[in-house]
Amino acid sequence: MKRIVQNNKIDLIYELVKTSFSLKYNGSILGFVWILLKPFLQFSILYIIFSNFSGNQAIENYTIYLLLGLVVFSFFQESILSGIHSLLEKAHIILKVNFDRSLAVFSSIFLAIINLFINFIIIIVFIVFNPIHPTLEGFLYFLFVILTLIVLVTGVSFFTSIIAVRVRDLFHLAEVGMQLMFYASGIFFDIQIVPEPYRQILELNPLYTIMQSARYSLMYGDIIYVKKMLVISVLSLLVFIFGFYYFKRKVLKVAEYF
Repeated sequence: MKRIVQNNKIDLIYELVKTSFSLKYNGSILGFVWILLKPFLQFSILYIIFSNFSGNQAIENYTIYLLLGLVVFSFFQESILSGIHSLLEKAHIILKVNFDRSLAVFSSIFLAIINLFINFIIIIVFIVFNPIHPTLEGFLYFLFVILTLIVLVTGVSFFTSIIAVRVRDLFHLAEVGMQLMFYASGIFFDIQIVPEPYRQILELNPLYTIMQSARYSLMYGDIIYVKKMLVISVLSLLVFIFGFYYFKRKVLKVAEYF
């Protein structure tokens, strides 16, 4: 019986992801090619503008450095924003079909994960043509960092998906917050060029720690920010647990606000 229920949940997540994917690129000439094209175009613009800055010229393999930062941030941004709308965009299904509402959140995050791994195709291509030699230890640490980020954004989405049903402005506030996070995460510059007082503030940003850990582990095989990442991983797990508990308590009443 448990296996049947589990299979049903997997099938439902598959259908929800498939539907969201189709709707997202419905009517688009290039379709899912935008998954690859969007970060590549963003990367090209930032690379042309910032690659010649003196501080960035000192960064070894700046191409991969910038691309990795963009891919990680794009996943974070997509997960948070789609998580906010995960219940609202499936309101028509929720009102008609009785199913585990948490699957709506999981399907939104899973779609972002699919896009994340597709984007890594670009990174793999650049790695092949650049003097990058990933190590096994670095790759395993990279997977740990990405898993921590996935747990974190899922936990946050449990909270925001419920709040957004009542506070529809949350999505717009999150978009503004994403713009601030973009410049506060060291995506296209080395944080060492930032004056000391401001640098200390930027280093408090957990996304910066996650991004740098992902970069250095995959590019150089360096295991950095171990203590910080352990703290972030524990906090991410707590956010996930409490977020899931909060979601389960509040989700039964969300239909009243659709």
